[in-house]
Amino acid sequence: MNKYPKSTKYGRQNPISERWNSDEQLYAWRKLWADIVNRDLEEKNIEPIDPRSFEARGILLKPTIHEGVSSKKMKKKGKVTERMKINILIRKDNSLILSLRKTVKALTELVVTAAKLLLPALADALEEIRVSMIILECERKSINNMKHQAMNEVRDADEFYVYFHKLQEDMKATEEKLKEAKKKLKLTPKVMKQKYNSARSDVEHYEFELKELKFKMQSILSQNECETEHDIVNAKSYFEKMRRFEIPKLEAEEKRMDAEIQKTLVQYQETEKQADEADAEELKAERMKIRPEKEKEARQKAEADYNISEYDFNRSVDTVSKLIGEPPPNYLTKAEIARQEEYARYVKQQEERQRQIEERRKARNNQNIKNKNERSR
Repeated sequence: MNKYPKSTKYGRQNPISERWNSDEQLYAWRKLWADIVNRDLEEKNIEPIDPRSFEARGILLKPTIHEGVSSKKMKKKGKVTERMKINILIRKDNSLILSLRKTVKALTELVVTAAKLLLPALADALEEIRVSMIILECERKSINNMKHQAMNEVRDADEFYVYFHKLQEDMKATEEKLKEAKKKLKLTPKVMKQKYNSARSDVEHYEFELKELKFKMQSILSQNECETEHDIVNAKSYFEKMRRFEIPKLEAEEKRMDAEIQKTLVQYQETEKQADEADAEELKAERMKIRPEKEKEARQKAEADYNISEYDFNRSVDTVSKLIGEPPPNYLTKAEIARQEEYARYVKQQEERQRQIEERRKARNNQNIKNKNERSR
């Protein structure tokens, strides 16, 4: 299979390549291969395989991408490629989505089937779905961060390769000038002192300039952990693949998470409708009672699974609050937190100072009493 099949010399599509690269032909080959494999699986009482795609089979999960032989070699060396990172992310997403859908479905069924749901159970159901949305939003932010990091790497690589190619061209031009200068010096008789000295000066100038350019080339090779210029070319191919395949994959994954958040929001709104007859203030109080513990668990999961910072988690809570129609929590700014910590340190210092004063006062009183007793004796 080739994404860019050969064309005829007049620019028309080769009909054989076009047919071989069609989705229909690919499915036909996959089905023939599956039929052959399933014959052996049937003899061994193993569940047969299905050649259809997830979408055709009605499976809403995201399939992993092909890693290739080079990725397996890198994995044996303990390294992780971008494709491996994306597959790890996709597996986490699929596991998370399956878990959350199961939880949301169970909670929704519980709310729908129960004629008179107790207030604590209703509050717990709403908070569970809210926390699910926060975790999904954290995952979306994690994917967004990975996407922007990849885009920044590609952008920096583009700037680097412009400089690298310019340096190559300058080295080539300087080598040509040095060659011409040496040729001129060789043809200039020494008796023509002025011309000879000028030619020799040109040779020395171009040799020094070429030496500077080679030093710059060696510097950028070492900065990018490359031994030769060929390694730079290989790195360029890697970033080109990232631009054409990895970044679009991350963008598609981000859109999928957006859609999942919207589905969970619909489940939340349906569950919220069941609370119309309940007392709003009592329900809110019950939810506020269990919310800190729920958010704490969600924070720990986000930090462990997706390496989400405190700031990103708070922003995820803000986003979900807006989606469900709640006012965002009032988080303290870093300056406010610093002022509170400074005030707490000041209070502690004052308390310590007062304690020391009291201890000295007691010691002084005890000494006075002791001296008075000695004088009386």
